Amino acid sequence: MHLYDYLFGTAATLGEALAVGYRYIGIVNGADGTEIGLVEDDGWVTVVHRARQGVDPDVNAVLSEFGLSVLITRVRQALGPDVTPLHVGLTAAAPANHRELAEMFGARRIDFGQDRSTITFARADLGLLMPGADPRLAAVLRRHAETVIAAPGITPQWIDRFRQVLATCLAAQDLTLGAVAQRLGMSPRTVQRWLEREGTSWRAEADAVRREQASRLQQDGLSRAAIATHLGYSDARALRRAVHRWDTGGGHDH
Repeated sequence: MHLYDYLFGTAATLGEALAVGYRYIGIVNGADGTEIGLVEDDGWVTVVHRARQGVDPDVNAVLSEFGLSVLITRVRQALGPDVTPLHVGLTAAAPANHRELAEMFGARRIDFGQDRSTITFARADLGLLMPGADPRLAAVLRRHAETVIAAPGITPQWIDRFRQVLATCLAAQDLTLGAVAQRLGMSPRTVQRWLEREGTSWRAEADAVRREQASRLQQDGLSRAAIATHLGYSDARALRRAVHRWDTGGGHDH
């Protein structure tokens, strides 16, 4: 937790601190299933908190509320009480009186009964300078954090998580950038940015998972038409064009 806190506090700006917190959340949650997402738009950025899988929804609601309260507390410790979230969304049902929550989050608006817990900051606030900014220390800490996350028993790297979600969406016959982004708690544009940082792209990753699945289905004896349907292609001809593109490294499907 100390490492995670220092990673947050040594970032140059609030926006960078949120991005660093998102990238290295595995340091504090291990493999417990808690997920943090970051959804960016032109005027705001939203931190999405999804708690542990297979846990009672009421417990998850409390965990998410706690996670977001820790975040806003840390932000205000660094930048003062004037940082006001644009919006807070909580999965819990609305209490009879939520004055204490309103005071804690300081948000202009709190909505209850949401499908996920979120806290949204104005993009203007993302440029606020962190008083503990230290580029040299931050670089050292991030190198160490990469080592910690790569250790056995720590949650997978982001690209591994992305590929797991990709396979899940393919199995559900919903392999679209929007569907994958939603499961990751990110915007489609943010997913594409992270893929670029990993040296890959949406097209390359979608092709790879489809190609792998096509090979497995073919070994299982499925017809080309059945494989095409399973992979989301309109017909066997479209699949044949895709296979040709995979083999030759060509452009987009037509």
